[in-house]
Amino acid sequence: MKAMDSHKKTLAMTVLAFLAVYVVWGSTYLAIRMGVRDFSPSALLALRFLVAGLVNLGVWCFFQRRLRPTADEIKTAAIAGAVMLVGGTGVVAYAERTVNSSTTALIVAASPFWFALGDYLLAGKSLSVRQIAGILIGFCGVCLLLWPSIHGSSERGSPWALALPLASIAWVAAGLYTKRKAMPRSIFLGAGIEMIAGGLILLVLGAALGEYTVGSIAQVSNRTWAIVIYLALFGSCLAFTAYAWLLEHQPTHRVASYAYVNPVVAVLLGVLLDGDPFTTPVFLALALVTLGVTLTMSRTA
Repeated sequence: MKAMDSHKKTLAMTVLAFLAVYVVWGSTYLAIRMGVRDFSPSALLALRFLVAGLVNLGVWCFFQRRLRPTADEIKTAAIAGAVMLVGGTGVVAYAERTVNSSTTALIVAASPFWFALGDYLLAGKSLSVRQIAGILIGFCGVCLLLWPSIHGSSERGSPWALALPLASIAWVAAGLYTKRKAMPRSIFLGAGIEMIAGGLILLVLGAALGEYTVGSIAQVSNRTWAIVIYLALFGSCLAFTAYAWLLEHQPTHRVASYAYVNPVVAVLLGVLLDGDPFTTPVFLALALVTLGVTLTMSRTA
């Protein structure tokens, strides 16, 4: 009986964890899009990451303080946070001022392609025929979305869309960097340092660009604060914790399925809740990117 109850509890936690990773992470694109409509992108993300970073540091302080970091580990986490959250998420936030959340999510969903190429170029890992096909198919989907911007169409394109692949590359660069450097043993401490570093840089960047003042932050609307709290507590804390738990209790390939579920969730939420157009190019791009990610993440030759 106890074994059965334990199995049911584990099953329930697994389902909830996958829902958090799939739905919450998929919804962050729409949340950012809504937040930057009436607030500075740098300030929105800075507040998000500073709040989430403090929460993660609090968890480490109360429950994992014995896992103390070295100076090199702190440095690695800070650099990774700067690259990933400023160069990655920061670019997404600025782009979403003019690019809808569905298109953004599909373009940055190319991250697995860049990861595979990065492992091939930097670590010498071979690519299977299936992975090569997946990369080519996926990039075709991304190019389909970028074409109006490349072609200079003012009606459907945005110059910021062309910067979105840089966000994927920044996330991949940070991931490859942390794979080769020592990170804090506590995942909460590592995440906390990354978020505090990224948040502080974004705060300084926004101030230097004159995007906000102390007075403007004090006058932030309740709606914007709700978005900040959602992104911080759900997008950066809850979903991250669920992801870390899944990595310990589920096969890696199953956990990695978020890479091709998140874009689908983001597109559905954008279309249903924000009126994003579900055109033929978007449908084709969704199909190509999803197929490409599925093939790229497969190790079968």
